Amino acid sequence: MKKFGPHKYTTNYFSKMHYVDYKAGEPLVRNWFRHHIHRHNIHIRVRAHIFNVQGISKFITSGLGLGVMPDYVVSKLQKDGVDLQAFEGKRAPLKNDICLIFLPLKDRPLSHDAVMGCLRQLQK
Repeated sequence: MKKFGPHKYTTNYFSKMHYVDYKAGEPLVRNWFRHHIHRHNIHIRVRAHIFNVQGISKFITSGLGLGVMPDYVVSKLQKDGVDLQAFEGKRAPLKNDICLIFLPLKDRPLSHDAVMGCLRQLQK
């Protein structure tokens, strides 16, 4: 980040960076730009796509590129002593609802209760 100079919220500044995202098309990074700095057609230089947040966090902390992570992951990494720089958006944080869908006539597996327990903990 130091080689790019002081943080600027411009298309040119962000176009110089490298990114990691969860899937092709970079939907989360693009959504962050649309929501926070009103940039819709920014050129994004992607170094990697990886499906899970643990992989994204490892790529970011190893210096591979910038990416989008949930607040709880950023907080945990910072609490563990990782020096992260977070770009503060110019609008309220994006929040994605998670829905767990199941058929009410079927018995729920034990994994359902485990997932629900984890999701309730994240809400606190």
